[in-house]
Amino acid sequence: MQQVLWFLYKMVPTSGAFNIGVALRGRSAIALDVLAAAVMVTAERHPPVRTSITEMDGKPTPVTAEHGMTTTPSVRNLPSATDEELRRAVYVKFITVFALREEGAFRFVLLGRARIESVLLIRGHHIPTDATSNTVLMGGLLDVYDRLAHNDGNTLFTPTATYAGEAELLPSDRAERLERYRRGLYDGLLAAELPQRANGADRGPRCAAQPRYRHHATGRCPAKYF
Repeated sequence: MQQVLWFLYKMVPTSGAFNIGVALRGRSAIALDVLAAAVMVTAERHPPVRTSITEMDGKPTPVTAEHGMTTTPSVRNLPSATDEELRRAVYVKFITVFALREEGAFRFVLLGRARIESVLLIRGHHIPTDATSNTVLMGGLLDVYDRLAHNDGNTLFTPTATYAGEAELLPSDRAERLERYRRGLYDGLLAAELPQRANGADRGPRCAAQPRYRHHATGRCPAKYF
């Protein structure tokens, strides 16, 4: 999948079509120094945040910066913005193109409309991340921010797994079990049809079998962050 996305990125490097992000709207004051510190801690704990993408032998290759790399959130104030203007500003930041080779594939953005109202956005390119990973990253960032804001930084959870360790699972028995499980879910399903015209509108591909999960998941951030 990463190779396909890299191929598409090279074809259209000015497109933000493969950006993925998660945004939270806050209703309380954000301490910028604490947020900056929380982003730094998050980057230390999650190597992809400080990883750029280069190419070796025609394949995308991650290059992870050493610990201590400076990662700072981008902050923009929009004191008189309407709701629509704020949404538009979030969208513009979301689709901003990544320079994957030079700048990496993650950004932390804070858009503030008032002292006690802002939108925190984490966006990334789809090569190293996905929606679930970004949600986990946001949860970790909020937890670190909360602990640092309450001078509780000494109790930060230290991850015991690494991406390098996960990569070692690829040729393992576990990987084979996961592959058998995946095939058990999808083997025998009919291939999706090509898009067809229906009532003057394009229809997307549809599989004859009903999907196992059919609805978006929604959740509410803990009240203490708002």
